[in-house]
Amino acid sequence: GDAPLLVRPHVVLERDGVRIGVFGVTVPMFTKKQWSQPLCDYWFDDPLKIAREQVAELRSRVDVLMALTHI
Repeated sequence: GDAPLLVRPHVVLERDGVRIGVFGVTVPMFTKKQWSQPLCDYWFDDPLKIAREQVAELRSRVDVLMALTHI
């Protein structure tokens, strides 16, 4: 939907000089193709596509990369 995103796509933390990138993905609960999508202000993109995008964006910026998932 068009509602504002309430979460950040990722965070980069630093602990004892180690840069840690953290991103999250979950199962698609509402997608653009579902009949029930108008009932929700949000839709969920393909988690594997999003994970690949986050890895590509963060890989060179962090020492450790962590995915929090609900898949």
